[in-house]
Amino acid sequence: MRRRILTAALVGIAVTALVAHGQDGADAKPTIPELVASLRSDDTSIRQKAVYALWQRRDEAADAAPALAVAIRDRDDYVRTTAAKTLPYVVSGSAESVADLDLALRDERVDVRIAAAKGLASVGPAMRGALTTILGALDDEDTQVRTGAAGALAWLGPDDADEVMPALRAALDSEDAGVRQWVMNAVFTLDVPEGVTIAGECLDDPSPLVRDRALAIIASSGPDPAVPLERILLQVGDGQWSIRSAALKSLAAYPGSAERLVPVLLWSAGDDHGWVRAAAIGTLQSLGQLDARAVPVLRATLGDKEVITRFAALTATRSLGDDAAPLIDALRAQLLAATNKLERSEVARTLGDLGGVAAGAVPELTKLADGTGMLAVSSAYALCAIDEGEAERVGALVTALDDAMTQQAAARYLGALGPRAVAARPALLERVDTTGGILAVPAAAALLRISDQDDVVARGTLTRALEGAAGPQRQRLAAQVLRDVPRCAAWSVPALTAALHVDELRVRREAASTLGVLGTVAQSALPALRSLATERDFALRTAGRQAIRAIERE
Repeated sequence: MRRRILTAALVGIAVTALVAHGQDGADAKPTIPELVASLRSDDTSIRQKAVYALWQRRDEAADAAPALAVAIRDRDDYVRTTAAKTLPYVVSGSAESVADLDLALRDERVDVRIAAAKGLASVGPAMRGALTTILGALDDEDTQVRTGAAGALAWLGPDDADEVMPALRAALDSEDAGVRQWVMNAVFTLDVPEGVTIAGECLDDPSPLVRDRALAIIASSGPDPAVPLERILLQVGDGQWSIRSAALKSLAAYPGSAERLVPVLLWSAGDDHGWVRAAAIGTLQSLGQLDARAVPVLRATLGDKEVITRFAALTATRSLGDDAAPLIDALRAQLLAATNKLERSEVARTLGDLGGVAAGAVPELTKLADGTGMLAVSSAYALCAIDEGEAERVGALVTALDDAMTQQAAARYLGALGPRAVAARPALLERVDTTGGILAVPAAAALLRISDQDDVVARGTLTRALEGAAGPQRQRLAAQVLRDVPRCAAWSVPALTAALHVDELRVRREAASTLGVLGTVAQSALPALRSLATERDFALRTAGRQAIRAIERE
């Protein structure tokens, strides 16, 4: 016993010297085991210094988790607070750590409760082990505790709604806007019909952060009788740009009123904030209302001072087809004036996607195609797409397949050219047959768009990729590229449906999105898409819901 006390005392002395005077012992800082031993010292100052050192070195302190769990029960307020703050970083959401934080959330000391609430907000879905205490903390006397508790509830999903919704509704009466914001964030992630009703009630909240969350819920869930369109339109005139932008995005959930919304969206495209202008243009496109009426607005925004607005205008312009003819001069000006090479590449791509109507831009594109890099590749694609006589530019795109920086874009461009790129078939087949290269996926998609001669090989490559045979990166990419190959819809639906149930979340999201793009041909995937409604991941649930709408809308 005396030996153990002496050892702890000696280690404590070392910790005191090294932590308090780190500059003198920079090369001999205490080890994690030594700091753990110091947490058992009878000297409060030694325990304080040890727990602070563990907080500073939390990325390497996994072995200290048991000691920190004990320290949460320490008689000293600082030790308990710092231990509660450190524990979530050293234990990744284990049941034991949640139980310890649950205890800390009931501590009489407010600093300890604050640290515990923030810790539970960071441990992930395992916070359910402390759900009863977290719900009780929504009534805590301290704002930071209430905010942290509401933040922890953002890990919940639809299955938890019945248990937590009454407490969330009550917490929305808080006078603190931060608490109400985090409560709305929890309502957002719960993703249940009652959330839309709550969102409608919160559109009059004095806090823009709360109103922003409310609009996000409405945009995600779609139109609801509880939230008449007129309530959203009132938000379009809000004094906060973020609310105006969120309101415009939520209008995309009202396709039945699309024609009525066009004047509002065209007017909002002249807003004094770039993000609002971009949102207006994006919603016009989402509602399928881009036509000649949008040309004056797009002409103005192609030369906008904000890059986000210019990119939104470029994306929208690609959807206009021949109606974009009056915009070619503006695109030529943007091609020359833009200082960002990525933006110039996107302008060249837009001209190519417009095809023959962009013939006036050939002189500028010819100069740029003789350069190097992505801009030259995009310009070569545009020349091929605009003028069939420029077919020799296909060779430049084939060469770009050998450059890691441009190969995926080059494959996509060759596919977009369709039969005009038939000369690229041998090179694309070579890439498809090469094992292990990620280029095999976009090369296979390109072959399917160029000719039906290579269907068996290309389909086999994409099917194997979707099944995960070549890893999650190629699996995800395969789900993405199939959106560009409409004639692949029927045979790809079973593989995409199966991909909804793989382990990799990003693959599942991409598969759901692609099924939505494929439309009615993906009817057989509806049961699997509906099953995503109970998934814990909010983004996956959203992708599934949007896909269902897209399939049923057609």
